[in-house]
Amino acid sequence: MKEKGEEEQGEYCNSTIILPGEILYEILTYVPFDDLLRRCRWVCREWNGLTYDSTLRRLHCERTQSVSGYLIEYLTKNTTFHINFVHSIASSPSSSISLDFMPEMNIRIRASTYHAQGLLCCFSELTHRYYVCKPMTQQWTKIPNPTILGYGEEMAIAVMKSNPLHFKIIRFSQCRNDFLLQYCEIFDSKNWAWRVHSEFERFPYFIHFDNEGEVLLHGSFHWLTFIDEQEIIFAFDVYKENWRLIKVPPRSQLSSSSSLEEGGDQEKVAEAMNCEVPIEKILVNCKGHLGVLYTPKLPCMEQCSWIEVWVMEDYLEETSWKKKYRLSLKPLEQIVGWYYILAVDTMDDSISILVRTFDKLIWYNCTTGVLTKVKNLEIPTTTTSIRSIHKFNSDSLPCDLGPK
Repeated sequence: MKEKGEEEQGEYCNSTIILPGEILYEILTYVPFDDLLRRCRWVCREWNGLTYDSTLRRLHCERTQSVSGYLIEYLTKNTTFHINFVHSIASSPSSSISLDFMPEMNIRIRASTYHAQGLLCCFSELTHRYYVCKPMTQQWTKIPNPTILGYGEEMAIAVMKSNPLHFKIIRFSQCRNDFLLQYCEIFDSKNWAWRVHSEFERFPYFIHFDNEGEVLLHGSFHWLTFIDEQEIIFAFDVYKENWRLIKVPPRSQLSSSSSLEEGGDQEKVAEAMNCEVPIEKILVNCKGHLGVLYTPKLPCMEQCSWIEVWVMEDYLEETSWKKKYRLSLKPLEQIVGWYYILAVDTMDDSISILVRTFDKLIWYNCTTGVLTKVKNLEIPTTTTSIRSIHKFNSDSLPCDLGPK
């Protein structure tokens, strides 16, 4: 976003230089990762679309030594935590991410930034200390512990400014003496201290955060939550430090077109759709728009392997939800058998899902029906359980994290 002085200077420009598409494409593959994820997306629709181009992002990662993907956290049978980095469909598998450089063992990831700085907020299961680190440069710093000793912790971290580095950590927790009482605390790197959000104490509802993680869009973190037994999206603005509630879109009813997309007999599909199959909802970033993905929690049932994606076209208008995709996952089921969806990625004009099987992690393009990436699990699923998954982008530039 331009500064005021830049906008005023631009008013005196009476000519516009339009670069040929191939030259612009080449330039964007060399810009700093932070500029690609922030400023370039605000220039125009065309530039925003290019930042979600998988080929451009792959070239950019190679040329700027950046990474983009997901950190998957496992808990082994001997109660130690282990992370596995999975590159996104638009990232070249040239780097590995580890927390072995940290000053303690058995470190857990509490939150990760979506921004190019690649910051993690971590917690030690042994000493109960909190850290902020940058795995790509193996930098770390200890931060003060939160002021409230709560449980049921949900956290998020956002970079407010890259130079000088300014970040905030948002923490929600439950009171140990009254489980219906919730707190919101904010750590600001400018003050290097936690403070309790006094207004949130008067929030009239109890929020049940889901385990699917958050999505950062429009300066706000979004969580799928339950409030008074109703599923709703809770959005917390990290700049204004206020919140709003957004209704989730309704899953579409069965139609003849959706039956054709399922690729099965209409009567069988109708019978499967009308049965009481539990539906999983996952928040997604659809090329800069907030989206909700629906899929059965019990895949591999006959005619019950599909996804449906709704997109909020106007973020300020709750009734602007539009169905963008409804695709069958039967081809995936036929290839791998049992699977579990871990993450969703939207690049180009398609949607891909990261799934876990018994011994592999697989990127599957739901639009084309093609397995785009396959990775063997480093630790067998028989000896581990996945505890969390975190979106992770990072450049390789050192940064000043603050006091140690």
